[in-house]
Amino acid sequence: MGSLINAVTGTRPNLSYTITHLSQFNSSSSTKHPTAAKRVLQYLQGTKDRHLFYHWNNQLKMTADKDASYINCLDTRRSFSVYIFQIGTATISWRCRKQWAIATSTCEDEYMALAMTTKYHLWLKRGIQELLKIDIPNALV
Repeated sequence: MGSLINAVTGTRPNLSYTITHLSQFNSSSSTKHPTAAKRVLQYLQGTKDRHLFYHWNNQLKMTADKDASYINCLDTRRSFSVYIFQIGTATISWRCRKQWAIATSTCEDEYMALAMTTKYHLWLKRGIQELLKIDIPNALV
C-alpha cells in the first residue's frame, strides 16, 4: 500500500481516491480489499505507457477544481473531498482526503470541500507569488 501511496503522491492523481479508500482497511481488511488492490496494480500495468504532457507556452493562470462525495465511508459516515490545482495545463497539486466532520447534507458536504480548497488556494497562491515575485491570475472552477 505504501508503494501505491507514493505513486499517487508523485505521478498518479487519478488514483488518489481509490488508494485513500483502500488504505483505510490496512489493519482490518477483508477478502475483497486485496482483490481491489490487484485491480489497481492491473490498471497501473495497463496504463504505464501513458504520459502527462505540459505545454511550455501556456499563460500562467491558476485554476482549481473540487469535488465531494456525500457519506462515502459507510463505517465513519464521513465524506471525501478532492481538489486539484493547475497552472495553465500543468497539474501542480492535488489531494483526496476524508473530511474532518460528518456532513448532514449534500450542500454542507460541498461547502466543506469548497472551504478546504479555498484555504489551500490562498496558501498556494501566496507562496507562488512570494517565491516567483509574479502575480498569477486565478479562476476557481
